[in-house]
Amino acid sequence: MYNRSKRLEPDEDELYNTAKKSKATKALGRLYLETINLKKLDFDLEKICSVTLSHLNVYCCLVCGKYLQGRGKESVAFLHAINDDHHVFINTETLKVYVLPDNYEVNDFRYLDNIKYAIFPTFILQNGQNYSQKCYDLDNDSYISGFVPLNCVSGDSYANVIIHAIAHISPLRDYLLLKNKKDEYKDQLTQRLSVLVRRMWSPKLFRRHVSPYEFFQYLSILSKDSKILKTLHHKKDPKDFLLWIFNHVLSSDKSSDFKEAITGNCRGEVSVSSTKVEELTDESGKRLQFVEIHESKRSHISKFWTLSLDLPPKPLFADGRNVNNWPQVKLIDLMKKFDGTKQIHSSNSVRTYKLTKLPSYLILHIDRFAHKMPMPVKNRNQAVVEFPLNMSIGGASYRLICNIVHKALPSRNGSQEEDKDLSSEWKIQILEPLSGDWYEFQDKSIRAKEKELLFLDESFLQVWEKIQ
Repeated sequence: MYNRSKRLEPDEDELYNTAKKSKATKALGRLYLETINLKKLDFDLEKICSVTLSHLNVYCCLVCGKYLQGRGKESVAFLHAINDDHHVFINTETLKVYVLPDNYEVNDFRYLDNIKYAIFPTFILQNGQNYSQKCYDLDNDSYISGFVPLNCVSGDSYANVIIHAIAHISPLRDYLLLKNKKDEYKDQLTQRLSVLVRRMWSPKLFRRHVSPYEFFQYLSILSKDSKILKTLHHKKDPKDFLLWIFNHVLSSDKSSDFKEAITGNCRGEVSVSSTKVEELTDESGKRLQFVEIHESKRSHISKFWTLSLDLPPKPLFADGRNVNNWPQVKLIDLMKKFDGTKQIHSSNSVRTYKLTKLPSYLILHIDRFAHKMPMPVKNRNQAVVEFPLNMSIGGASYRLICNIVHKALPSRNGSQEEDKDLSSEWKIQILEPLSGDWYEFQDKSIRAKEKELLFLDESFLQVWEKIQ
């Protein structure tokens, strides 16, 4: 009988034994892969060891989903492998997969690619730059990539709607999707926002919703040294949160491509003319007149992220529960504020505004709250704003792609007392461009929205896309 081992030279014998060991390792690796439980995995959670609370060298057990530190002897993950008989772990940064306690890497099984993709989805530039498609999660429930709900973390719906909006402003979305290495993002906030937006657009989600928990954990760290962030969290205003993100990106990395994407597509310019006004009385001293001092007229160009639109005054005895008791106004009439002819009066001057540079994405702010007043939510302006889905502004054509709306709720402690303010909840309605359908997102829920009825909600912030 042919005995191969006797015919091998020493070097060949070592190679032969190595090959046998490699085959045995692969066989064992395949056996362990069968213990992976995808439904136990949640990569939206903060990557922190559940035992040591360390962020360093964290692995996820692919059998039970726990985050554990290290893979060397006596490490938390090593002991978990021995004590719980769980053997397959993935490094949450390098995405390398190891079998413990044997401590060898497993890298040639396609089955693992979906897991790596779930941690950090990667994208390539597509024709037409449209990434939405019909997909299915682990339970075979369908969803449209890019149109998935965000879990509401600690009442942060004001921030969720802004994340949704950023994820649907195409140049910002593309920047966040197309850099396929984490270290390409110099700013930590941008890196975490990128991971979140990637998961929102992923065609391979394990479940039909995404949690922004990891992103908000980083915000909570920043807020310890930021009075602005603390104020934002207390005020819960979507517009202020959007402006904070834009300004943070501009100040943290002055040479970043993300800054160029934001300023190049979302920032416009308006010419502001101001003329002083004096109070004069007639010869009898009884009649008061206001006279413009034309010699005092001054003009300057002001850059803007959002255009604030002024609603008509509240009715004196409006019933907030009945929409018919509130004035109705057309958005196109509110936009006349920026046509260069409408005068806006203040105590000592009169101003006019003229749009001089229109951005590719125009963000309109419908100002409903007087935050200096007591109970600003209860005393908000609930005027109904009628708007088209397409609009001509300054000779340019725009279409509405996002509509952020406000909803008042009883105070957080459930009190209905007259001297207690209401709390705010925020929703966003988003256009799916291929079908022309609209979807409304609120916490973990998503529902189709009739486009003819969008104006009935309390629109607060809108994103309009220039049609080229």
